[in-house]
This record gives sequence, structure tokens and C-alpha cells, in this order.
Amino acid sequence: MRKAWLAGALLLAACSATPTETPAAAPAAAPEPVLGQTVVRGTKAPSGNLVPDVVGKNREDARRTLQASGFYNFTDEDATGRGRMIIVDRNWQVVSQEPPGGAALDPKQEVLLRSKKYTD
Repeated sequence: MRKAWLAGALLLAACSATPTETPAAAPAAAPEPVLGQTVVRGTKAPSGNLVPDVVGKNREDARRTLQASGFYNFTDEDATGRGRMIIVDRNWQVVSQEPPGGAALDPKQEVLLRSKKYTD
């Protein structure tokens, strides 16, 4: 008799449990403005990640900085126009980049780094 009563009580408790509600997701916070960026009230914030400015860094540090910001698709060019391959990243300094630092870009899009050797 006790087993039947216990089974009935458990069944009743399981059927009458109130479902838990999941809290609604909080709205996304507006991105912070970038130093030097013009902000116009009522305009949409740029979509994508902000490209970090890596001009002046050696190629190895530039690559790490881009990857830390979510950019993994980047290509390199010899800024002197000689078409040399970059083999040792530490020997090269980034002299320009496209898009420039501070631009909003989808992380899947390409970032172009133009570099030259420190000895150039």
C-alpha cells in the first residue's frame, strides 16, 4: 500500500511541477566609441569587429594582435614591391594595412598587411 501511495504522490508531483522560465536575453550594449571616431546621434553603430592598428609593429606582433581581435584571414605583401616572401616574421615591420586601424570589418573578411624588412 505504501509503495502505491508513494508512486501516486511522485506522479502527481511530477505532473504538477511548474515549468521554469528562462530569462529573456538582455539587449546588446552599444559599442563604445573609438578615440577619434565621429559619433552622430541616431545613427547605427558599425557592424563587425574593429580592426586594430598594427602599423609600426613587427609582423609577428601584428599577426597576434589581429588574431586576438578575431581576424584570422590576412595576407602579406612586400611593401618595397620586390615580391619577397615573408619567412621570419620578426624581421619585418608593418608599414601599412588595409582596412586601416579602427575600421569596422567582418572578421571573415581579409586584412592586407604591407611590410618591409627592418634593413630596407
